Amino acid sequence: MHFVVWSHGPRCTSWPEKNHQVLTGHPGIHRLYVYPDGALAKLQLMLQLRRERYDLWIDPKDHHSQTGRLLIRVAAPAQSVGYNGNRRGTGTRSSCLTHGIPGHLENSELHATERALAAVAAVELPAVDRQAWLVPPVEAAQRFTQFRLQHRLTRYAVVNISASKLHRQWDTGNWIELLRSPCLRDLPVVICALPADRDAAAQLVASRGRTFM
Repeated sequence: MHFVVWSHGPRCTSWPEKNHQVLTGHPGIHRLYVYPDGALAKLQLMLQLRRERYDLWIDPKDHHSQTGRLLIRVAAPAQSVGYNGNRRGTGTRSSCLTHGIPGHLENSELHATERALAAVAAVELPAVDRQAWLVPPVEAAQRFTQFRLQHRLTRYAVVNISASKLHRQWDTGNWIELLRSPCLRDLPVVICALPADRDAAAQLVASRGRTFM
């Protein structure tokens, strides 16, 4: 499976060389292209993509992406799947992709995994595993191993309290209730949070014993 990883938006300018680590090491991927910064590097990637032959191109994003459309046109796959609507999310179709998927306004309540799998369903490919997965970078895995040994963690739970959308975020009270529930009551818990949620994570750590961040 070939993947091209890129970022978009003014707050993501440092991501192209980093976010590919989410996919690095996955056993189902044998080649990974990284969308780079710099005009010359981008041109080199375009030429490399042009030399390949693609039967199927899947773009799981459910919103308009000028970069995504550019890459599809360069790769010229036989079939392509992705969001075919306009920037307003009204669903107006264009001829860029052979198979369109619902836009972000239509599936905003779905989990990100389900939204991504909508692109797979459009061409009736089986989704063997619907669970989200993450292959951490080697450096991050080493740091967590040190953290785990430092706190003598063997059997534990990891809870991520951050969300990409404000309406998907829980308040601290709900998280405390979850941490005190029977399924987690007897387990040490490691709280994972973005810097913006650090204060909330600290409250959770203070709310029960054997809770770390």
